[in-house]
Amino acid sequence: MLFSTWVGRTLHTTSRCSARVSRLHRAEVNNARRIRLTPPPSIFRALGFVGGVSAVTYMGCAAWSVHTNERIASETDASISFSFFLGMRKNYEMLVQNDRAEQWAQGYHRLAVSLQAWPHALRRACLRMYEKMADTYLGLPTYQQAVVPLVALHTAVFAAWMLSPALRTTSLMYRFFTHRPASGRVVTLLTSATSHKGLAHFVLNNLALWSVGSCAIQALPRDKRDARVEADTQPHFVAFYVAAGLFASLVSHLALALRWRMVPKPAQLLARRASLGASGAIYAAFALCACTMPHVQLSLVFLPMLTFPIKWGFGSLVLLDVVGAVRGWRVFDHVAHLGGAAFGFVYYFVGPSIWNTCRGIYGIRRTNESPRAHEVGIPAAFRPW
Repeated sequence: MLFSTWVGRTLHTTSRCSARVSRLHRAEVNNARRIRLTPPPSIFRALGFVGGVSAVTYMGCAAWSVHTNERIASETDASISFSFFLGMRKNYEMLVQNDRAEQWAQGYHRLAVSLQAWPHALRRACLRMYEKMADTYLGLPTYQQAVVPLVALHTAVFAAWMLSPALRTTSLMYRFFTHRPASGRVVTLLTSATSHKGLAHFVLNNLALWSVGSCAIQALPRDKRDARVEADTQPHFVAFYVAAGLFASLVSHLALALRWRMVPKPAQLLARRASLGASGAIYAAFALCACTMPHVQLSLVFLPMLTFPIKWGFGSLVLLDVVGAVRGWRVFDHVAHLGGAAFGFVYYFVGPSIWNTCRGIYGIRRTNESPRAHEVGIPAAFRPW
C-alpha cells in the first residue's frame, strides 16, 4: 500500500492502528474512572485494627507467660527454685528446656497413637522424622528455639506462594498476603508481614531473623524495679514481633494514605506495587539490639572477616532508608523499615512497663478467679502479680 493512499484513508475500526488507539483510549478512560471511584485508603480502620490486634496479642502472650511460669514453678523442686531466685540463669534455662522436651514427648505419643492404622514402615519413618526434628530443636539454645516458630510460619507462607501456580491460588495469595492500601482490606497489615514471594527475599529476611531475632530475645528490656521472674522470654518476643510488624505496615499505610489525600491525581499511587515481607519487624529487633548492646560486633555473611559495631551497621541502614524514602525509591518499602526501626527504639524505653502491666493484669485476674493461687506452692518471685 502506498504511503499517500494510507494517509488518505479515514480511520475505521477495521484498521489495526485505529483499533489499538481505541483500546488504549478506553483503557485510559476506565483507569481514570477507577481512580475517581476508588476511595482513599482508610486511616481510622487501619489504626483500630493495629491497636486491637496488638492489644489482643499482648494479653494472649501475657497469659501464655503466666501459665508457663506457674507450670514450671509447680513442677520444680524447691531447692532448684531457690537457686534460681538467687540469679543462676542456667537453672531456669534448664527448667524451660525440660518443659519443652516434655511437650515434644507428649506430641510423640499423640502422633504414634494417631498413626497406628498406617503401614509399619511408613509409621516408623514418620516417627523417626519427628524424633530428628525434636533432637534438632532441643539442641538449640533457648533463645534460638524461640525464633523457630516464626521461621516455620514464614516458610509455610513461602511454600504457599511457590505452590500457588499449580494450585491456581495466585490471585488468592495476592489478595490476602500482600498489602495494597487502596484495596480497603486491613487484615493484610498482619498477613503481609509473614509473606515472602521471592526466594532471595525469603532467605535474606529469615537469615536476618535468625541472627537478629536471637539477639533481640536476649536483649528484651526488663524493668529493673521489677523483681518478678519470667521463666521464658518467648511469649514476650512473639508479642513484640507481631506488634512491630503491624506497626511497620501501619506506618507505610498511613504514609500512602496521607499522600493520597494531598496529591490531586493519585494515579501513580494507585499503581504502586503491593508490599509484603517481615523486614519491618526485623528492623525493630535490630533497633532493640543496637540500643541494648551498642558495642556488639557484626560481620557480613559473605565477608566474615569484616566486623563493625552494631550501632554503626544499623545506623547505616537507617540512613539508607531515609534517603530511599525521601527520593521515592521503590525497590524496598523504606517507610516500613523506618517504622520498624522507630518501634524498636521506642520499645527499648517503654516496652518493659507495657509487658509487665499486661502480665500483672492477667495475674490479678487469675488471683481473683482462684483465691487459692497463693496456696499451691508457687514462689512469690514466679508470680506475675
